[in-house]
Amino acid sequence: MEDFKRKELCSLKKDEKVCSTKIFKCFEKFSFILEFLASILLSTLIFKFICNYMHFNCVSKTMLVFIVMVSIIILFLVFFNIKKNKKIENVFLSFMIPLGIMYATFVLVYKVPDEQAHAYRAYNISNFKIIGDTKLQEESVPTQMRSLEDVANYYDEYQLLNVKADYASQSDKEFNVCMTYPPLVYIMPSLTFFVCRMLNINILIAIYLARISNFIMFLFTGWICLKKIPFGKIAVLVYLFMPMMIHQVASISADAFINCISLAFVTYVLYLKFENEKFDKKHKIIFILLAIGLAFTKHIYFPIAFIALILVFDKKLDKKSKAFIIITMALVTIIAVGWFLFSNVYKDVREYILVNEVSLTNQLKYILKNPIKFIDILCSTTFIRGGTYTSQLIGSNLGLLTIKLNNFVIVLYLLLILVSPFLEKHNYALNFKERLLFVIIAVGIFLLILTGLYLSWTLVGKDIIDGVQGRYFIPIAILPLLCLVIRRKNIEIKNVSIYVASFAFLINLYAISKIIIFFS
Repeated sequence: MEDFKRKELCSLKKDEKVCSTKIFKCFEKFSFILEFLASILLSTLIFKFICNYMHFNCVSKTMLVFIVMVSIIILFLVFFNIKKNKKIENVFLSFMIPLGIMYATFVLVYKVPDEQAHAYRAYNISNFKIIGDTKLQEESVPTQMRSLEDVANYYDEYQLLNVKADYASQSDKEFNVCMTYPPLVYIMPSLTFFVCRMLNINILIAIYLARISNFIMFLFTGWICLKKIPFGKIAVLVYLFMPMMIHQVASISADAFINCISLAFVTYVLYLKFENEKFDKKHKIIFILLAIGLAFTKHIYFPIAFIALILVFDKKLDKKSKAFIIITMALVTIIAVGWFLFSNVYKDVREYILVNEVSLTNQLKYILKNPIKFIDILCSTTFIRGGTYTSQLIGSNLGLLTIKLNNFVIVLYLLLILVSPFLEKHNYALNFKERLLFVIIAVGIFLLILTGLYLSWTLVGKDIIDGVQGRYFIPIAILPLLCLVIRRKNIEIKNVSIYVASFAFLINLYAISKIIIFFS
């Protein structure tokens, strides 16, 4: 009898162990999703806490306790996710999830550069209006969507959260510069708007969900790129954590897709070059899809596709594969140029353009008559405003470029960016010719951006180019950064990705605190 009881007790203990093991594995499998949901809950609690304080001028101790509890849970999940797997792509997800959710929540609606225009364009695409009206040059959006333009602080938003959604009442919006953007760049927010409209979800909540959908795309892209890129992983990690990068990808801005597809294409080309043995059918399909995705961004970035020339010069590839790559690059060029020509049917009638009599035709004539002078203008603008572009690229000016971060913080992050290529051991690196190609493409796109703004935004004959913002250089910033990577010559630090991500996390928490103070 006693033996029977012992056996039964042992059996129960084994069952308990098996059960606990299954629960742990299940928790381990869904830990990132739990962190994502907990981050949304934390941001919501902080948002309500701020709104209550703004309205009643008192601190809710109960809500404060919940905020602390959820914060502890998120910290636990961050450490748990890192401990179970210290690979750099998991470190990225662990630290990035709460940051992105906070950026998406605490940057006030339409307070990311051009987000209002991007939101209207994404909404129209969700209504299957793929091409904007070329005659009236107007877009119809819900009146409630336009009313959000008047939101000035968190409490203004809070009052709109319980308003019943009305997608039927529409109002026209005059020329939207985003009409010239290819529809593909709005794939995530437009799908989100479509679902929200079908479910009649509050329009303000729909906008925040659209932001989060872009951020999810960024999380997936960052995770894949860190996993697949053959060298420069720490450099890419630092690049992904730039405050301006997260600020953009956690919004409805088309820049979210542009930044993601640019990095994905660069990563995949390097993967094919250094770690892939065969350029088979599967890789050709992925390559051409990424290339076409790149072609359907802002036309100014299509030259990034030409980094694939490093594959053409690779002796490992056969002639058919090289021909396929060349044809793909030609296709990207045709698509980009074709969309640029098509987009010119829209006449820019923005107030600044009309008041200042900005004329692309007259500016082009000026350049052709004064080519030496124009080169001097390019050099002068770069010399005078290059430092501003660099700091803006990192994130010195957030929101509508009105939230300023401390210069010392920006300098610290810049130093981290410059050191990052040397903080890991590399088995691969670009050779001199490949580095030269990357630099030429980066400089070429830089000059195209300046030229584009000189033609479309600067007064005719002006000595300095106006309208250029540091965020425009995010898609190409990774190219010179990867050129700094040197094979096997590095500073070896154990768990360096965790230290780097922790530092970047703190920098971004500081940025988020500045955002919260600004909009409170």
